[in-house]
Amino acid sequence: MSRNHNNNIAYEKRRNPRLPWGYWMTIDTYGDPDLPLVDEDGTRWQSLRTALWSGRLGMGDSYFDVIENQLEFLLAVLVAIERTVSSQSESAKDLFGGDWQKAAHYSMWLEGHGLIEEGDRLNRATITPEGRAIIAMLMATRDPDLMAKPIGLRSLATYAGMRQEPDRAAMEAAIARAEASLPAMPITFARHTVADTPAVVLIGPARSRIAISETIWALQFDGEHERDLFYRWLLIRADRWRHWAEIVQRQGAPALTRHFLALRIAEEAEKGGI
Repeated sequence: MSRNHNNNIAYEKRRNPRLPWGYWMTIDTYGDPDLPLVDEDGTRWQSLRTALWSGRLGMGDSYFDVIENQLEFLLAVLVAIERTVSSQSESAKDLFGGDWQKAAHYSMWLEGHGLIEEGDRLNRATITPEGRAIIAMLMATRDPDLMAKPIGLRSLATYAGMRQEPDRAAMEAAIARAEASLPAMPITFARHTVADTPAVVLIGPARSRIAISETIWALQFDGEHERDLFYRWLLIRADRWRHWAEIVQRQGAPALTRHFLALRIAEEAEKGGI
């Protein structure tokens, strides 16, 4: 049975399921131009989308782009369910980046709000009448810039574009200045790629009779910018490199990773006054 968040009467028995969700609201721009939509109980909303997100789903207020991103994702999931996702594995991979926990949680969240029928997994879920009404409303109120884009992961990239891109030129300039000031040392940290993944490596003397160097420690990152942020952090502390190399030589590579984690925690704690 499809249930409203605060009402046990099925949605289709209280509303016309053939109309978009929120059709019952009225527009009153005189009472409050910033909150022109009025619900039946007198609650005012900025838009149908905020009424759904903050009111019906109880998700609270947030930044506009965050809400729009989440509603576009909700639309993508509901539409995928409506066209019948072929397998649980496909839904977890395509919609949730392979994270089964997130896929299961989102499925239970949809069920808890009465947007899919009870007891259904994501791959064989059935959209409730209210869920279909929400699809109709979200499709009708999509950002005009998204109208030409198919519903799904491609449209979500628009919201990723709203985030400020890191200044790569400034980062490279800062790294170049720091590297130029380094003295010649037998051990060094360097940016590298390990298995096609951005990484920082520590190169030190090899345990060999021949004076050669080898990589004695490495840490991989999801992206180049995060890798470079860490590398810059290391460059500022070049006076500690010899000591850090000794940690690897005495205790092994994992010990240095743990040491860095402890340093970062201590640094953040101090910033926060803990």
